[in-house]
Amino acid sequence: MAICEKCGKKYLSKECLRCKNENNNLNKINNQKINNKLLLIPTIILIITGILSYQIFFTNPLIGTWQSNQKKLFTINLGKIKFTKDKMIMMGIISKVKYEIDGKNIYVTDQTGTGMLFKIIDNNTISSELMGMKTIYKKIE
Repeated sequence: MAICEKCGKKYLSKECLRCKNENNNLNKINNQKINNKLLLIPTIILIITGILSYQIFFTNPLIGTWQSNQKKLFTINLGKIKFTKDKMIMMGIISKVKYEIDGKNIYVTDQTGTGMLFKIIDNNTISSELMGMKTIYKKIE
Protein backbone atom coordinates (compact mmCIF):
# COMPACT_ATOMS: atom_id res chain seq x y z
CA MET A 1 0.00 0.00 0.00
CA ALA A 2 1.28 3.46 -0.91
CA ILE A 3 0.27 7.03 -0.15
CA CYS A 4 -0.43 9.44 -3.04
CA GLU A 5 1.85 12.48 -3.08
CA LYS A 6 -0.89 14.67 -4.56
CA CYS A 7 -3.95 13.85 -2.46
CA GLY A 8 -2.41 12.01 0.52
CA LYS A 9 -4.81 9.05 0.18
CA LYS A 10 -3.75 5.45 0.34
CA TYR A 11 -3.95 3.26 -2.77
CA LEU A 12 -3.30 -0.34 -3.66
CA SER A 13 -2.69 -0.19 -7.42
CA LYS A 14 0.39 1.16 -9.23
CA GLU A 15 -0.94 4.70 -8.99
CA CYS A 16 -3.68 6.65 -7.21
CA LEU A 17 -6.87 6.12 -9.21
CA ARG A 18 -8.51 9.28 -7.82
CA CYS A 19 -5.69 11.52 -9.08
CA LYS A 20 -5.44 9.60 -12.35
CA ASN A 21 -9.19 10.12 -12.95
CA GLU A 22 -8.91 13.82 -12.07
CA ASN A 23 -6.04 14.19 -14.59
CA ASN A 24 -8.08 12.36 -17.24
CA ASN A 25 -11.06 14.62 -16.55
CA LEU A 26 -8.87 17.73 -16.81
CA ASN A 27 -7.44 16.48 -20.11
CA LYS A 28 -10.97 15.86 -21.43
CA ILE A 29 -12.06 19.35 -20.38
CA ASN A 30 -8.98 20.94 -22.01
CA ASN A 31 -9.54 18.94 -25.21
CA GLN A 32 -13.18 20.01 -25.25
CA LYS A 33 -12.14 23.68 -24.88
CA ILE A 34 -9.75 23.32 -27.82
CA ASN A 35 -12.48 21.67 -29.94
CA ASN A 36 -14.90 24.48 -29.03
CA LYS A 37 -12.34 27.06 -30.14
CA LEU A 38 -11.81 25.22 -33.41
CA LEU A 39 -15.57 25.24 -34.03
CA LEU A 40 -15.74 28.95 -33.30
CA ILE A 41 -13.65 29.90 -36.36
CA PRO A 42 -15.97 28.32 -39.00
CA THR A 43 -18.98 29.71 -37.13
CA ILE A 44 -17.57 33.23 -37.30
CA ILE A 45 -16.81 32.77 -41.02
CA LEU A 46 -20.39 31.61 -41.66
CA ILE A 47 -21.81 34.60 -39.79
CA ILE A 48 -19.64 37.07 -41.72
CA THR A 49 -20.56 35.39 -45.02
CA GLY A 50 -24.24 35.59 -44.09
CA ILE A 51 -24.02 39.28 -43.26
CA LEU A 52 -22.22 40.08 -46.51
CA SER A 53 -24.71 38.01 -48.53
CA TYR A 54 -27.60 39.80 -46.86
CA GLN A 55 -26.09 43.19 -47.73
CA ILE A 56 -25.51 42.22 -51.36
CA PHE A 57 -28.89 40.59 -51.99
CA PHE A 58 -31.29 42.47 -49.76
CA THR A 59 -30.03 46.01 -49.25
CA ASN A 60 -29.88 47.01 -52.91
CA PRO A 61 -33.43 48.15 -53.74
CA LEU A 62 -32.75 48.01 -57.50
CA ILE A 63 -32.42 44.21 -57.59
CA GLY A 64 -35.35 42.95 -59.65
CA THR A 65 -37.14 43.75 -62.90
CA TRP A 66 -38.56 47.18 -63.68
CA GLN A 67 -40.94 48.34 -66.43
CA SER A 68 -40.82 51.90 -67.75
CA ASN A 69 -43.91 54.03 -68.17
CA GLN A 70 -42.64 55.09 -71.61
CA LYS A 71 -42.33 52.66 -74.45
CA LYS A 72 -39.85 54.70 -76.50
CA LEU A 73 -37.53 57.63 -75.99
CA PHE A 74 -36.88 58.96 -79.48
CA THR A 75 -35.97 55.66 -81.20
CA ILE A 76 -34.77 53.86 -78.06
CA ASN A 77 -37.13 51.26 -76.64
CA LEU A 78 -36.76 51.59 -72.86
CA GLY A 79 -39.11 48.78 -71.87
CA LYS A 80 -37.72 46.68 -69.06
CA ILE A 81 -34.56 46.89 -66.99
CA LYS A 82 -33.41 43.96 -64.91
CA PHE A 83 -30.86 44.32 -62.11
CA THR A 84 -29.04 41.43 -60.46
CA LYS A 85 -26.33 41.62 -57.81
CA ASP A 86 -23.70 42.35 -60.49
CA LYS A 87 -25.49 42.78 -63.85
CA MET A 88 -27.93 45.08 -65.56
CA ILE A 89 -29.96 43.98 -68.58
CA MET A 90 -31.28 46.96 -70.52
CA MET A 91 -32.48 47.03 -74.14
CA GLY A 92 -31.26 43.44 -74.51
CA ILE A 93 -27.71 44.34 -73.50
CA ILE A 94 -26.19 42.58 -70.50
CA SER A 95 -23.65 44.72 -68.64
CA LYS A 96 -21.57 43.80 -65.62
CA VAL A 97 -22.15 46.65 -63.14
CA LYS A 98 -21.29 47.99 -59.73
CA TYR A 99 -23.70 49.84 -57.48
CA GLU A 100 -23.00 52.82 -55.29
CA ILE A 101 -25.91 53.51 -52.95
CA ASP A 102 -26.17 57.01 -51.50
CA GLY A 103 -29.47 57.32 -49.67
CA LYS A 104 -32.20 57.34 -52.32
CA ASN A 105 -29.71 57.71 -55.18
CA ILE A 106 -28.13 54.64 -56.73
CA TYR A 107 -25.29 55.05 -59.22
CA VAL A 108 -24.98 52.09 -61.58
CA THR A 109 -21.61 51.94 -63.33
CA ASP A 110 -20.58 49.44 -66.00
CA GLN A 111 -17.08 48.14 -66.76
CA THR A 112 -16.30 51.04 -69.08
CA GLY A 113 -17.04 53.57 -66.32
CA THR A 114 -20.28 54.71 -67.93
CA GLY A 115 -22.95 55.20 -65.33
CA MET A 116 -26.59 56.00 -64.76
CA LEU A 117 -28.28 57.51 -61.76
CA PHE A 118 -31.48 55.93 -60.49
CA LYS A 119 -33.54 57.63 -57.80
CA ILE A 120 -35.71 55.63 -55.42
CA ILE A 121 -39.18 57.15 -55.24
CA ASP A 122 -40.72 54.34 -53.17
CA ASN A 123 -40.36 50.54 -52.80
CA ASN A 124 -41.95 49.95 -56.21
CA THR A 125 -40.95 53.07 -58.15
CA ILE A 126 -37.64 54.43 -59.43
CA SER A 127 -36.72 57.15 -61.89
CA SER A 128 -33.81 58.00 -64.14
CA GLU A 129 -32.93 60.64 -66.68
CA LEU A 130 -31.68 59.68 -70.10
CA MET A 131 -30.90 62.41 -72.63
CA GLY A 132 -32.71 64.96 -70.45
CA MET A 133 -35.94 62.96 -70.29
CA LYS A 134 -37.14 61.64 -66.93
CA THR A 135 -38.38 58.07 -67.05
CA ILE A 136 -40.36 56.38 -64.29
CA TYR A 137 -40.04 52.61 -63.73
CA LYS A 138 -42.36 50.36 -61.73
CA LYS A 139 -41.14 47.14 -60.16
CA ILE A 140 -42.73 44.09 -61.77
CA GLU A 141 -40.59 41.27 -60.25
